[in-house]
Amino acid sequence: MGNGFRIMKQATISYRGVWPQSESFWVSICALLATVSWTYLAGKDASWDVYNHHLYLPFSLLTGRYATDLFAAGPQSYQNPIGYLPFYLLVKTGLPSWLIGAALAGLHAALTVWPIHRIANTIWPYPEDRSWRWMAMAAVWCTPVFLIVAGTSSIDPIGAGLALLAAAAVLERKPSPRLLLLGAAAVGLAAAIKPTSAVFAIAAGVVLLWRCALGQIQLSRFGLFCVSCIASFLVFEGFWAWWLWKTFQNPVFPLYNQIFASPFIPADAAAASRFVPTGIVEYVARLWQMVEFRSYVITEAFVPDLRPIVATLAALALGVWTARLYGLRHMLRRELWLQPGAQLAALLVVSYPLWMAITGNARYAIAWFMLIGVALVRAVQLVLPRAGAKVFLGVLIAVQVMAYAGVGQRRYVGDPWDSEPYFSVTTPKRLLEEPFLHLSLGVQTFASVATYLNPHGALINLSGQFSLPADGLLGAAVKKRLAEWQGRTRFLFQAPPHFEDPETIAAISRRMRHLAYRFGLGIDWSDCEVIWIGWDRKQSPTLLTPQADKASSPLMSCGAVARTARDTVLEAQMARADQVFSLLQKQCPSVYGPPPLVSDIGDDVIQRRYVNTDLRVNVSPTKGVFLAHFRSLNTIALGSIDEVIASQGRDACSAWQKLWTP
Repeated sequence: MGNGFRIMKQATISYRGVWPQSESFWVSICALLATVSWTYLAGKDASWDVYNHHLYLPFSLLTGRYATDLFAAGPQSYQNPIGYLPFYLLVKTGLPSWLIGAALAGLHAALTVWPIHRIANTIWPYPEDRSWRWMAMAAVWCTPVFLIVAGTSSIDPIGAGLALLAAAAVLERKPSPRLLLLGAAAVGLAAAIKPTSAVFAIAAGVVLLWRCALGQIQLSRFGLFCVSCIASFLVFEGFWAWWLWKTFQNPVFPLYNQIFASPFIPADAAAASRFVPTGIVEYVARLWQMVEFRSYVITEAFVPDLRPIVATLAALALGVWTARLYGLRHMLRRELWLQPGAQLAALLVVSYPLWMAITGNARYAIAWFMLIGVALVRAVQLVLPRAGAKVFLGVLIAVQVMAYAGVGQRRYVGDPWDSEPYFSVTTPKRLLEEPFLHLSLGVQTFASVATYLNPHGALINLSGQFSLPADGLLGAAVKKRLAEWQGRTRFLFQAPPHFEDPETIAAISRRMRHLAYRFGLGIDWSDCEVIWIGWDRKQSPTLLTPQADKASSPLMSCGAVARTARDTVLEAQMARADQVFSLLQKQCPSVYGPPPLVSDIGDDVIQRRYVNTDLRVNVSPTKGVFLAHFRSLNTIALGSIDEVIASQGRDACSAWQKLWTP
């Protein structure tokens, strides 16, 4: 402990200049090569989000389709599109996919390496501290939640880099007005493209205000930071928020409608709560749960991370040992909290509960996980002798890299890199030349395919994550568009396997008729076109079975026709299902909530999806009432319809948690 306490007892550390330029250059080169190499190894991102909204959102912004489409990409349709512009512009150049991946990896590396480099230089300013700076850079780079999205279309690494710029400015020993302006503007932009990044704006502001209270910097610097952050947020979010307000009376639609009460959707709290701790014990336990070798701990993927718990234990050991040697009063000394390492710890401590309370999802806290790498090196340096600390950190970083690279999830969904365009879509000539209103059916909207159809068309996700009703303001908006596009309306859906089988066609016909029943629409099977994704066929295909050695994801675009006959049996089943849904929603509103505007109808089932848990309640005349989740292979039976209505079925408030029990 001697080496650590020698450093801690210093009241201030004189600043002796910046790193040598050669060191800065080589750090940047190493970070760039490491990120690009990892991106090539991990593969191309082919996740649900890419096809759903990553390409669609900037397309909708640049073409004005955001004003004519309606929930085209489900509830993700109304995210601020500007964060996805780099990816969209790269894709539109037609560059090979591997080159686009390299460009994105370079962008992500550039945004993160400079602020981390700056923070390391602040904490270890001496030339003889070079090895600690390099150790910190290595500990930061092996952040699993960064690596899984590095070089992808995700905006999370961009938001992380912008948040790190703010952290670098706030932790600087003598932050200049220019640096504070840059950091504040960066985190304001991060909050505009991803509202959850506001956590880091708040944490940075708290630390900066704390430094003002300690007399380390002037209060005017805090005001400058706040003004720049708010101004940046308004510049990059203002137009989008204003349009959402004018259109839906909610500037962050469809989020936080319990505050803004937009009449278009229920005024209930809608939040993804599957990673949010439910008590203080869970807040603390999450630190060692991050090490567990399973997914759905801190994000949907398997990204084990040893660093947070080790950094926490090292910091606790340092605090206990300091209190024993010098007394608790030493921990309150002003000189101690003037040090950048202590202020970094404060930044992490302030942002952790905020992040956990809002989402708990590690994808939205990449900056926190990267900063924990720096804090880890600093804490271990202070706890162990110099040689022992370096050996320990070297082993820990090696184990972290091997554990993640060996058994961790490299991509949410990945494909090999190739020299083809990032998106390979073959569109029938008719759909290119003529504009249509497409009604997509399914949780996966494939909204990104709109960029390969006639740009003057329109798209509505009629049934999916946020199924649209036939009544109310949203129902009126759908009907208005249906009237405007009468005779030019088509259904868009993914073709099932063995589509040519007559039984398959009959089953899908019933499903499509049920899904569109509330709008009085049916499907015209004599007017169908095939859209290929992932395989560039030279001619418009006439068959649905591609060559065996080709990968493809065929979509069907079929004409919509009016349906006049009523289905009284179906309507009676819907009324019974509504009784079940109402009971469950009253029993457990936090689980079965907020109530969706409409139920979806399948072949032998009526279903509702609840936003807060992504839980699906299925009501079937033959199978009874059962719960499902699109990320779980299990289903949980609650009992027959009669048993559930009579409150004699399985407890619905606890049963849903069994979906992930083997």
